[in-house]
Amino acid sequence: MQLKSSLIIAATLFAAVTSAAPDFCTPGYQPIQDSNLKLDLTKLSSPEGFQIITEASTPPTTTKTEVKINLCGPLNQPEGANQDYCRTGAYVCRRVINVKDGNERVTEVQEIAGEIEGSVLDSSLTLPENEKDLSKNGVQYVITLKGGKVLDTPQSTKITMECDANGDKNADPPVKPTVNSYTNGVLDLYWKTPFACATTEQIPSQPDNGGDGNSGNGGGGGGMSGAGIFFLIVGILVALYFIGGAFYNYKQYNARGLDLIPHRDFWLDLPYLIKVSLAGIYEIGRMPTNKESFLYYPQDLFSHLMESISSRRRAGDGYVSV
Repeated sequence: MQLKSSLIIAATLFAAVTSAAPDFCTPGYQPIQDSNLKLDLTKLSSPEGFQIITEASTPPTTTKTEVKINLCGPLNQPEGANQDYCRTGAYVCRRVINVKDGNERVTEVQEIAGEIEGSVLDSSLTLPENEKDLSKNGVQYVITLKGGKVLDTPQSTKITMECDANGDKNADPPVKPTVNSYTNGVLDLYWKTPFACATTEQIPSQPDNGGDGNSGNGGGGGGMSGAGIFFLIVGILVALYFIGGAFYNYKQYNARGLDLIPHRDFWLDLPYLIKVSLAGIYEIGRMPTNKESFLYYPQDLFSHLMESISSRRRAGDGYVSV
Protein backbone atom coordinates (compact mmCIF):
# COMPACT_ATOMS: atom_id res chain seq x y z
CA MET A 1 0.00 0.00 0.00
CA GLN A 2 2.84 2.37 0.86
CA LEU A 3 4.55 1.59 -2.45
CA LYS A 4 1.35 2.31 -4.37
CA SER A 5 0.85 5.62 -2.53
CA SER A 6 4.46 6.60 -3.20
CA LEU A 7 4.08 5.85 -6.91
CA ILE A 8 0.90 7.96 -7.10
CA ILE A 9 2.56 10.90 -5.34
CA ALA A 10 5.65 10.61 -7.57
CA ALA A 11 3.50 10.51 -10.71
CA THR A 12 1.58 13.58 -9.55
CA LEU A 13 4.77 15.52 -8.87
CA PHE A 14 6.23 14.50 -12.23
CA ALA A 15 3.12 15.65 -14.05
CA ALA A 16 3.16 18.98 -12.21
CA VAL A 17 6.79 19.59 -13.18
CA THR A 18 6.61 18.48 -16.82
CA SER A 19 3.22 19.99 -17.63
CA ALA A 20 3.45 23.32 -19.42
CA ALA A 21 1.02 25.90 -18.11
CA PRO A 22 -1.10 27.76 -20.68
CA ASP A 23 0.37 31.02 -21.99
CA PHE A 24 -2.36 33.08 -20.32
CA CYS A 25 -1.19 31.76 -16.94
CA THR A 26 2.15 33.52 -17.30
CA PRO A 27 2.42 36.58 -14.99
CA GLY A 28 2.29 39.74 -17.09
CA TYR A 29 0.58 37.99 -20.02
CA GLN A 30 -0.48 40.44 -22.73
CA PRO A 31 -3.87 39.40 -24.16
CA ILE A 32 -3.46 42.03 -26.88
CA GLN A 33 -0.06 42.47 -28.51
CA ASP A 34 1.52 45.94 -28.41
CA SER A 35 -0.79 47.04 -25.60
CA ASN A 36 -0.06 47.96 -21.99
CA LEU A 37 -2.81 45.68 -20.67
CA LYS A 38 -1.65 42.70 -18.66
CA LEU A 39 -3.41 39.72 -17.10
CA ASP A 40 -2.39 37.84 -13.97
CA LEU A 41 -4.47 34.66 -13.69
CA THR A 42 -1.98 32.90 -11.41
CA LYS A 43 -4.25 33.56 -8.42
CA LEU A 44 -6.75 31.21 -10.06
CA SER A 45 -4.21 28.40 -10.09
CA SER A 46 -4.98 25.85 -7.36
CA PRO A 47 -3.51 22.32 -7.43
CA GLU A 48 -6.26 21.22 -5.05
CA GLY A 49 -8.77 22.70 -7.48
CA PHE A 50 -11.78 24.97 -7.22
CA GLN A 51 -14.64 22.63 -6.35
CA ILE A 52 -18.20 23.22 -7.55
CA ILE A 53 -20.89 20.85 -6.27
CA THR A 54 -24.49 20.72 -7.45
CA GLU A 55 -27.15 18.36 -6.16
CA ALA A 56 -30.34 17.04 -7.70
CA SER A 57 -33.05 14.95 -6.09
CA THR A 58 -33.37 11.59 -7.84
CA PRO A 59 -35.57 9.52 -5.48
CA PRO A 60 -34.78 7.34 -3.73
CA THR A 61 -31.29 8.84 -4.03
CA THR A 62 -29.58 12.19 -4.42
CA THR A 63 -27.31 12.78 -7.39
CA LYS A 64 -24.33 14.96 -6.62
CA THR A 65 -22.20 16.37 -9.44
CA GLU A 66 -18.70 17.53 -8.51
CA VAL A 67 -16.50 19.63 -10.79
CA LYS A 68 -12.89 20.44 -9.92
CA ILE A 69 -10.82 22.85 -11.99
CA ASN A 70 -7.26 24.11 -11.85
CA LEU A 71 -6.93 26.80 -14.51
CA CYS A 72 -3.14 26.78 -14.73
CA GLY A 73 -2.00 23.25 -13.97
CA PRO A 74 -2.92 19.63 -13.25
CA LEU A 75 -5.04 18.75 -10.24
CA ASN A 76 -3.50 16.94 -7.31
CA GLN A 77 -4.78 13.44 -6.75
CA PRO A 78 -5.89 12.53 -3.24
CA GLU A 79 -3.80 9.93 -1.45
CA GLY A 80 -5.06 6.47 -2.24
CA ALA A 81 -6.77 7.65 -5.43
CA ASN A 82 -8.39 4.93 -7.50
CA GLN A 83 -10.78 4.69 -10.42
CA ASP A 84 -13.19 6.96 -8.55
CA TYR A 85 -10.94 9.93 -9.40
CA CYS A 86 -9.57 11.49 -12.57
CA ARG A 87 -6.12 10.35 -13.58
CA THR A 88 -2.90 12.31 -13.20
CA GLY A 89 -2.64 15.31 -15.52
CA ALA A 90 -6.30 16.36 -15.48
CA TYR A 91 -6.94 20.11 -15.29
CA VAL A 92 -10.73 19.71 -15.14
CA CYS A 93 -12.42 16.70 -13.55
CA ARG A 94 -16.16 15.98 -13.39
CA ARG A 95 -17.61 13.26 -11.17
CA VAL A 96 -21.19 12.09 -10.70
CA ILE A 97 -21.90 10.63 -7.26
CA ASN A 98 -25.01 8.79 -6.16
CA VAL A 99 -25.91 9.25 -2.49
CA LYS A 100 -28.32 6.97 -0.61
CA ASP A 101 -28.69 6.72 3.16
CA GLY A 102 -25.45 8.67 3.58
CA ASN A 103 -23.45 6.27 1.42
CA GLU A 104 -21.74 7.60 -1.70
CA ARG A 105 -21.17 5.65 -4.91
CA VAL A 106 -19.30 7.20 -7.83
CA THR A 107 -21.13 6.45 -11.07
CA GLU A 108 -19.16 8.59 -13.56
CA VAL A 109 -15.63 9.99 -13.75
CA GLN A 110 -15.01 12.36 -16.66
CA GLU A 111 -11.62 13.87 -17.49
CA ILE A 112 -12.70 17.03 -19.30
CA ALA A 113 -9.34 18.71 -19.98
CA GLY A 114 -5.67 18.19 -19.33
CA GLU A 115 -2.68 16.10 -20.32
CA ILE A 116 -3.77 12.56 -19.53
CA GLU A 117 -1.71 9.57 -20.65
CA GLY A 118 -0.16 11.23 -23.67
CA SER A 119 -2.94 13.63 -24.57
CA VAL A 120 -1.95 17.26 -25.12
CA LEU A 121 -3.64 20.18 -23.39
CA ASP A 122 -5.17 22.51 -25.96
CA SER A 123 -5.86 25.91 -24.41
CA SER A 124 -6.94 29.24 -25.85
CA LEU A 125 -8.15 32.69 -24.81
CA THR A 126 -10.71 34.35 -27.08
CA LEU A 127 -11.22 38.11 -26.84
CA PRO A 128 -14.58 39.82 -27.37
CA GLU A 129 -15.06 41.28 -30.83
CA ASN A 130 -16.57 44.60 -29.75
CA GLU A 131 -14.41 45.39 -26.71
CA LYS A 132 -10.62 45.42 -26.41
CA ASP A 133 -10.31 47.05 -22.99
CA LEU A 134 -10.21 44.05 -20.66
CA SER A 135 -9.84 46.33 -17.63
CA LYS A 136 -13.48 47.48 -17.82
CA ASN A 137 -15.92 46.18 -15.24
CA GLY A 138 -18.20 43.55 -16.77
CA VAL A 139 -16.11 42.82 -19.86
CA GLN A 140 -16.13 39.12 -20.78
CA TYR A 141 -13.80 36.81 -22.67
CA VAL A 142 -13.62 33.04 -23.09
CA ILE A 143 -10.97 30.54 -22.01
CA THR A 144 -11.12 27.06 -23.52
CA LEU A 145 -9.37 23.97 -22.15
CA LYS A 146 -9.31 20.67 -24.05
CA GLY A 147 -7.48 17.35 -23.94
CA GLY A 148 -9.90 14.97 -22.22
CA LYS A 149 -11.92 12.07 -23.58
CA VAL A 150 -14.92 10.10 -22.33
CA LEU A 151 -15.59 6.86 -24.24
CA ASP A 152 -13.55 8.23 -27.18
CA THR A 153 -15.65 11.41 -27.22
CA PRO A 154 -13.48 14.58 -27.06
CA GLN A 155 -14.21 16.79 -24.07
CA SER A 156 -13.64 20.50 -23.49
CA THR A 157 -14.28 23.23 -20.96
CA LYS A 158 -15.57 26.65 -21.96
CA ILE A 159 -15.01 29.23 -19.22
CA THR A 160 -16.64 32.64 -19.63
CA MET A 161 -14.45 35.00 -17.62
CA GLU A 162 -15.98 38.28 -16.43
CA CYS A 163 -14.04 41.22 -15.00
CA ASP A 164 -15.35 42.10 -11.55
CA ALA A 165 -13.61 45.42 -10.93
CA ASN A 166 -15.39 45.80 -7.58
CA GLY A 167 -14.46 42.33 -6.34
CA ASP A 168 -12.18 41.63 -3.39
CA LYS A 169 -8.76 40.44 -4.50
CA ASN A 170 -7.89 39.63 -0.90
CA ALA A 171 -10.66 37.04 -0.54
CA ASP A 172 -9.27 33.71 0.62
CA PRO A 173 -10.02 31.53 -1.20
CA PRO A 174 -10.92 33.50 -4.34
CA VAL A 175 -14.46 33.32 -5.66
CA LYS A 176 -14.95 30.05 -7.54
CA PRO A 177 -16.76 29.57 -10.86
CA THR A 178 -20.29 28.29 -11.38
CA VAL A 179 -21.50 25.56 -13.72
CA ASN A 180 -23.85 26.58 -16.51
CA SER A 181 -24.23 23.25 -18.26
CA TYR A 182 -22.61 20.07 -19.51
CA THR A 183 -23.80 19.14 -22.99
CA ASN A 184 -22.28 16.98 -25.72
CA GLY A 185 -18.90 16.83 -24.03
CA VAL A 186 -18.68 20.58 -23.39
CA LEU A 187 -18.57 21.77 -19.78
CA ASP A 188 -19.76 25.40 -19.67
CA LEU A 189 -18.52 27.47 -16.70
CA TYR A 190 -18.95 31.11 -15.70
CA TRP A 191 -16.31 32.85 -13.58
CA LYS A 192 -16.79 36.39 -12.32
CA THR A 193 -13.63 37.46 -10.53
CA PRO A 194 -11.44 40.57 -10.09
CA PHE A 195 -8.49 38.53 -11.38
CA ALA A 196 -10.15 38.41 -14.80
CA CYS A 197 -9.59 42.18 -15.10
CA ALA A 198 -6.57 43.31 -17.06
CA THR A 199 -4.39 46.01 -15.50
CA THR A 200 -1.78 48.46 -16.69
CA GLU A 201 0.41 47.92 -13.65
CA GLN A 202 3.65 45.95 -13.74
CA ILE A 203 3.13 42.36 -12.60
CA PRO A 204 6.05 40.47 -11.00
CA SER A 205 7.58 37.83 -13.24
CA GLN A 206 7.55 35.37 -10.37
CA PRO A 207 5.02 34.91 -7.58
CA ASP A 208 6.09 36.49 -4.28
CA ASN A 209 5.97 33.53 -1.88
CA GLY A 210 7.15 35.59 1.03
CA GLY A 211 4.70 38.47 0.71
CA ASP A 212 1.26 39.04 2.13
CA GLY A 213 -0.51 37.49 -0.85
CA ASN A 214 -1.69 40.83 -2.23
CA SER A 215 0.63 40.91 -5.23
CA GLY A 216 -2.34 40.69 -7.55
CA ASN A 217 -3.47 44.24 -6.82
CA GLY A 218 -0.28 46.05 -5.94
CA GLY A 219 1.54 48.36 -8.30
CA GLY A 220 4.95 47.44 -9.63
CA GLY A 221 7.94 49.75 -9.74
CA GLY A 222 9.78 50.22 -13.01
CA GLY A 223 13.39 49.10 -13.28
CA MET A 224 16.34 51.41 -13.92
CA SER A 225 16.98 52.12 -17.60
CA GLY A 226 20.23 51.29 -19.37
CA ALA A 227 21.24 54.97 -19.45
CA GLY A 228 20.54 55.27 -15.73
CA ILE A 229 22.76 52.28 -14.98
CA PHE A 230 25.54 53.72 -17.17
CA PHE A 231 25.54 57.10 -15.42
CA LEU A 232 25.35 55.40 -12.02
CA ILE A 233 28.49 53.38 -12.81
CA VAL A 234 30.27 56.47 -14.15
CA GLY A 235 29.34 58.41 -11.00
CA ILE A 236 30.68 55.65 -8.76
CA LEU A 237 33.95 55.47 -10.72
CA VAL A 238 34.40 59.26 -10.56
CA ALA A 239 33.77 59.24 -6.81
CA LEU A 240 36.29 56.42 -6.33
CA TYR A 241 38.82 58.32 -8.45
CA PHE A 242 38.63 61.51 -6.39
CA ILE A 243 38.38 59.80 -2.99
CA GLY A 244 41.18 57.33 -3.78
CA GLY A 245 43.39 60.03 -5.30
CA ALA A 246 42.89 62.38 -2.36
CA PHE A 247 43.74 59.60 0.10
CA TYR A 248 46.87 58.72 -1.90
CA ASN A 249 48.08 62.35 -2.05
CA TYR A 250 47.46 62.74 1.68
CA LYS A 251 49.36 59.59 2.66
CA GLN A 252 52.15 59.88 0.08
CA TYR A 253 52.77 63.65 -0.01
CA ASN A 254 50.99 64.90 3.12
CA ALA A 255 48.95 67.14 0.81
CA ARG A 256 46.35 69.59 2.10
CA GLY A 257 43.52 71.64 0.59
CA LEU A 258 43.43 71.77 -3.21
CA ASP A 259 46.61 69.70 -3.35
CA LEU A 260 44.52 66.70 -2.32
CA ILE A 261 42.80 66.72 -5.74
CA PRO A 262 44.34 64.01 -7.95
CA HIS A 263 45.94 65.47 -11.11
CA ARG A 264 45.13 68.91 -9.78
CA ASP A 265 46.71 70.85 -12.66
CA PHE A 266 44.58 69.07 -15.21
CA TRP A 267 41.33 69.92 -13.41
CA LEU A 268 42.43 73.52 -12.83
CA ASP A 269 43.40 73.85 -16.50
CA LEU A 270 40.24 72.17 -17.77
CA PRO A 271 38.09 75.34 -18.03
CA TYR A 272 40.94 77.16 -19.80
CA LEU A 273 41.54 74.16 -22.05
CA ILE A 274 37.90 74.14 -23.12
CA LYS A 275 37.98 77.89 -23.72
CA VAL A 276 41.14 77.66 -25.86
CA SER A 277 39.75 74.70 -27.81
CA LEU A 278 36.56 76.54 -28.65
CA ALA A 279 38.51 79.64 -29.64
CA GLY A 280 40.81 77.56 -31.83
CA ILE A 281 37.89 75.87 -33.54
CA TYR A 282 36.34 79.27 -34.14
CA GLU A 283 39.55 80.66 -35.67
CA ILE A 284 40.04 77.60 -37.88
CA GLY A 285 36.45 77.89 -39.02
CA ARG A 286 37.19 81.38 -40.33
CA MET A 287 40.06 80.17 -42.50
CA PRO A 288 39.57 79.77 -46.28
CA THR A 289 38.14 76.37 -47.13
CA ASN A 290 40.07 74.24 -49.61
CA LYS A 291 41.28 70.65 -49.72
CA GLU A 292 44.83 71.44 -48.60
CA SER A 293 43.78 73.54 -45.62
CA PHE A 294 41.64 70.71 -44.24
CA LEU A 295 44.79 68.59 -43.84
CA TYR A 296 46.28 71.15 -41.45
CA TYR A 297 43.24 72.01 -39.36
CA PRO A 298 43.61 69.21 -36.76
CA GLN A 299 47.34 69.69 -36.26
CA ASP A 300 46.96 73.48 -36.19
CA LEU A 301 44.35 73.15 -33.47
CA PHE A 302 46.50 70.73 -31.46
CA SER A 303 49.60 72.92 -31.78
CA HIS A 304 47.65 76.00 -30.74
CA LEU A 305 46.20 74.12 -27.78
CA MET A 306 49.54 72.79 -26.51
CA GLU A 307 51.24 76.16 -26.93
CA SER A 308 48.52 77.90 -24.93
CA ILE A 309 48.74 75.35 -22.11
CA SER A 310 52.56 75.53 -22.02
CA SER A 311 52.43 79.32 -21.80
CA ARG A 312 49.93 79.08 -18.94
CA ARG A 313 52.10 76.55 -17.14
CA ARG A 314 55.24 78.74 -17.48
CA ALA A 315 53.31 81.66 -16.05
CA GLY A 316 52.08 79.56 -13.13
CA ASP A 317 53.74 77.87 -10.19
CA GLY A 318 54.87 74.79 -12.07
CA TYR A 319 53.19 72.42 -9.64
CA VAL A 320 53.70 68.81 -10.69
CA SER A 321 50.41 66.92 -10.34
CA VAL A 322 50.32 63.66 -8.48
